[in-house]
Amino acid sequence: MRWPDGKTYVGMYKKSLQHGYGVLTVPRKDGLTKEVYDGSWKDGKLHGYACVRYSSGDFYKGYFKYGLREGHGILEQGKFVSQAASVFVGEWLLNKRYGYGVLDDIRKGEKYLGMWKDDMRQGPGLIVTLDGIYYEGTFTADKLNGSGLMIFDDGTTYEGDFVDAGIGGKGQMTLSTGDVICGSFSGEWSKGIKINGVFNKAVAPIGGSPQKSPTHGLPSCFGTLSMSADVKWEAIFEHCRESLGIRVNSKPVSGKPVSKPDSKRAWENIAVITSQGRQQLQIALGNGLDSPSKIKAQIEVLEKLARILPHNQSRLSLEFYQEIKAYMALVGTYSRRAHPLRCC
Repeated sequence: MRWPDGKTYVGMYKKSLQHGYGVLTVPRKDGLTKEVYDGSWKDGKLHGYACVRYSSGDFYKGYFKYGLREGHGILEQGKFVSQAASVFVGEWLLNKRYGYGVLDDIRKGEKYLGMWKDDMRQGPGLIVTLDGIYYEGTFTADKLNGSGLMIFDDGTTYEGDFVDAGIGGKGQMTLSTGDVICGSFSGEWSKGIKINGVFNKAVAPIGGSPQKSPTHGLPSCFGTLSMSADVKWEAIFEHCRESLGIRVNSKPVSGKPVSKPDSKRAWENIAVITSQGRQQLQIALGNGLDSPSKIKAQIEVLEKLARILPHNQSRLSLEFYQEIKAYMALVGTYSRRAHPLRCC
């Protein structure tokens, strides 16, 4: 379908609205750039997994809900030399970063791994800078506040209070020599720190030099002030479970035991999804949306994946293991998101 302003849509419809798989191309007024929306639609809006190339050059691939980014997604923004200036990988809600995510900002020379709310760093997280400084603690409105930890590349550490990303309050600084300063700190590391406290010189053994503590450089609070590993990427696996039709109940319902995942139903869903994937590729092939050879190669991959592996096996034999390994290798070669195991 083509509109008078040059906008085009190739794909599925329902009641005259984009519904199902489709590609919408929107040319910009300058005539040189365009925006491309490639993915799943519902009632005329992106809904489900999609890839969007914006006229600015920014690129997003991930999940949408009624036209807004929601769920897991990756956003590449700007250009720095030959790569994106910043890359965000994480969760979205109503078009804003919300939940756990990782922002790699090449221009600022820092990487943040932690919680987000309304497009700002909010909650437990950590920052690693190009200068070799490590921050960990609780962020409020993009800034580190409250109790936190700093580790420097020479082994010096600071454990204590932070105010608006600067050191402020009571704390303890352990120098690379093993010397310890306890007291009140204020200021920014790059501009100088004011200290009112007590300096404790590391004690050297007789006839030797001061020895660092075996745990020096890794304070006891290291890793405890940021997100625990078991919940960081839970949303990715939730998307996978939804695609497979698996419902996981953490608690028994009405005294009934927690039900086991239905592997038969999961494979049935995989069969439906791969069938839809072939349909999408046929649309792309028939409308020249990508290289014909590339599309045909992807169709061949999906045809090989259109089978059900043995499941509910009481024992994992070597033959079964090799079959799983070969199957997952094929999943890895599929470049489009038409197989739920590719996102796990």
